[in-house]
Amino acid sequence: LAGDGGPSLQMQGILGHAELSPERQVALSTLGELTDAPLQAELIASALDNELLSLAQARQLLQWPGLAMPVKLLIATRLVANQQFDDPAMLTEALKSGNLGRRGLAALLLVQLQEASGTEVLGQLNASQEPQRDAVRAELLHMAMQFGFHLAGPWAYAVASEPGVHPTLEELATRAAMRLGSAPACQLWQQRVESHAANHARQRRLALQALSVAPWLEAGMFEPLAQHRDAMIAAIGRTGRAVALGSADLLDHAAALLEMHHGKLKNWITPSSM
Repeated sequence: LAGDGGPSLQMQGILGHAELSPERQVALSTLGELTDAPLQAELIASALDNELLSLAQARQLLQWPGLAMPVKLLIATRLVANQQFDDPAMLTEALKSGNLGRRGLAALLLVQLQEASGTEVLGQLNASQEPQRDAVRAELLHMAMQFGFHLAGPWAYAVASEPGVHPTLEELATRAAMRLGSAPACQLWQQRVESHAANHARQRRLALQALSVAPWLEAGMFEPLAQHRDAMIAAIGRTGRAVALGSADLLDHAAALLEMHHGKLKNWITPSSM
């Protein structure tokens, strides 16, 4: 499989071989033989996610001549997340890319490295009129949440509070900002809950929004929800509070909530939120 077939089969073959090897690692020589940059990037991402490629190996890969910038950014993302990256000049070079997504990712990583140029470029992205702007911002918000880039919290809040922002992006940005520890984002969420006191459907969605990032929130945020007269909102509040506190009765609250069979619960209750 590693040598024949299409890219998907080739990747599965390489990963499978690594799983069965004594070292349980993908050989760097195998990665070097790949000439398909997208396949190489996907394989490296999968290997890192499945611990089949060490951070030390990832640092070695960055030194390879001719490594495509998208692959470098992918590796840098994992290294920055693990505080193992020390080459901001590489990211500064990536800011010159004509690809909006690459510039945005480089800027996001620079923000996490406390480099002012990253904040500046993310601000430029917010002001951009390019048609793919919001798709890029959504992807960056997802990545910031996935890797815990907490220094991007202020940027996420700026997107969430942007006048005229699309509701879907607003919701994502609010979740991301709360996940990343933005106090203004938590205040914004609380204001929205209060302003929709007569709209229980909207409050339910806001409650689920907070539940999805409950491990990173203060338990007190869920207290008003837990006391709500709407049974669904109260159940979400009790579950969120239990998650935030790490309470022993968490599973009981989660089970009671799931028994309500709300159609969207499966989209919000995830392993990370529990």
